Amino acid sequence: MATQPTNNAVPSESPRDLKFNAGKIDEFVTSMGWQYTDRFGVKHYTIEGLRWIAQQAISAFGYITLKSFQLGAPLPNNELTLPNQILQDETDGEYYRWDGEIPKRVPAGSTPQSTGGVGKGAWVSVGDASLRANLADDGGVELVKNAVDKRGDAMQRLNITGDSTASATGNLVVGNLPIPAGSDAARDAITVSRLIQNGPTNCHAFADRTVIDTATDYGGYGAFDATTVLKGPHTHNHVYSYQDRTFYDGSGILENMRGLISTPSHRGSGTIQNRIGAYINDTVLSGAGNIVEQSGLYIEHLQAAGANVAINVRQVSGLGYYSPFGGKMFQNGSAGFGVDPSVSLFPVNFRGDQLGTFYGFATTDGNGMAMGVTGDNKIQLVAAGETRLQIKQAATFNRAITPGNDNLTPCGDQVNRFSEVHAGTGVINTSDGREKTKPITVSDLSERLCGEDNSDVILDAWGDVSLIAFKWLSAIKEKGDDARWHFGVIAQQVKEAFDKRGIDGTIFGLLCYDEWDDQFDIIPAEVIHHPDEFKDEFLTNEDGETYINKVLIKESWHEVTEPERKVLVTPAGNRWGIRADQCLWLEAAYQRRERNRLDERVKKLEEAVFKTS
Repeated sequence: MATQPTNNAVPSESPRDLKFNAGKIDEFVTSMGWQYTDRFGVKHYTIEGLRWIAQQAISAFGYITLKSFQLGAPLPNNELTLPNQILQDETDGEYYRWDGEIPKRVPAGSTPQSTGGVGKGAWVSVGDASLRANLADDGGVELVKNAVDKRGDAMQRLNITGDSTASATGNLVVGNLPIPAGSDAARDAITVSRLIQNGPTNCHAFADRTVIDTATDYGGYGAFDATTVLKGPHTHNHVYSYQDRTFYDGSGILENMRGLISTPSHRGSGTIQNRIGAYINDTVLSGAGNIVEQSGLYIEHLQAAGANVAINVRQVSGLGYYSPFGGKMFQNGSAGFGVDPSVSLFPVNFRGDQLGTFYGFATTDGNGMAMGVTGDNKIQLVAAGETRLQIKQAATFNRAITPGNDNLTPCGDQVNRFSEVHAGTGVINTSDGREKTKPITVSDLSERLCGEDNSDVILDAWGDVSLIAFKWLSAIKEKGDDARWHFGVIAQQVKEAFDKRGIDGTIFGLLCYDEWDDQFDIIPAEVIHHPDEFKDEFLTNEDGETYINKVLIKESWHEVTEPERKVLVTPAGNRWGIRADQCLWLEAAYQRRERNRLDERVKKLEEAVFKTS
């Protein structure tokens, strides 16, 4: 039975621990494994593990190549002083690394065999000369597991003699269709050139059928990864990671031609946090250059088809377009929005953000903005599911601009008034007797308010109101002495005239009083969106391999750089007013009464004159 150590603190004098540690020293020195476990269950690297780590470091930082065994190590005393310094054997071109103690002396005229031999703890081959030679021999393909001479179509090395356009390094052609001399394909690294004739076509020029099972790192996988590097001072026309230049030479029907199609499947029980069909990121600027213009998606003018659509979004639910960070849309020309009335009544639907208000339409164009409908149809402004304002059809309603309700919506209010009304004809006021109470005279109303024998109170009060000429103070402020004169009454005088007779003048439609609180505009908050923040955590799997695990340290969040605020537009206040038409009706009643009284006096005078005569 193996020795069981104690859990004594370090250093332990227990014989059991000393015996256990002796075995661990042997395991540390002679084991070919990379790690061993101490008496506390903690893993440590063995000498072989440390050697493996050193090899990984050398691979990461690269080798320092030196010439040569035959010339001697080109260093002081012909000594190699670093484990990643390698020497070439000029007899076969192979490079070797010293796996023994450093420094290692290699005098001129040496070979690997004459300076320690080849093997573990001696010279170790790190080149590929011998591997390339073995692969070039007959049967070299058998050195690669599961490799075969040909897979599917034939593969050939492109070698066009005398063709100045051919690549200096040659290319690989997959397929049985020859490449003509002088073609651009002569410079392509891999060319698929197949002739599929009178056969099925459910196949692909390139198919990636990789299976990744139980990945141990946080990394990712790409079926195709373009990391092209373009250098030099010359002007180049383009660098494309992917080009679609399909030719259709058929005479039948091709139902669909698509440059890129993305139709993934989720067949597991896990969660895909974010699936994006096409992801376009910003360009990383790490040098001194600049980018003049950048487009995430660029569509040229499409006009070849009978119906041309630049972007066709077939989203039934959710959002057809989403720009959460203030992205803008610009249309140089006419922008049209179509809607199927059976699906939605509102072709353009603006939704505000919870962090601030939202303006549905805004323009900086000096020509303003035009909004309309096709044909003689009604235009409506809707809020809270209610039509607030509408322009009716010309054919049936003579283009009338009306509220959405009847006799409930004012035109202007006590805070925001219209300055003038320009009209071709006068105002039409409803005066249908079917919509009024049983009519009474002004005298009857006076007696109802002030008792019998007070039939003249209302008209007497109105007779005390002065008809005046005046100028508006706001007009004087704007126009000075050029402000025009107006005629009318003072609302406060009207109030005082009725107050003297014990009547509240505001019970009549001619006298109005309004007051309001402070009026504010809401300025939306200014918000910056911060994405999720991660940190790299370096972990080691059961095989001793180091991998990176991404750890979320802070979820995405909104930073309010400027909070929502209110701007005072109109201070709190009050205002007296009159309805001119009501004043004129009362003035007419007053004048009628005075005329009747005058007629009565004239009649009496005439009777007295004619009686005495």
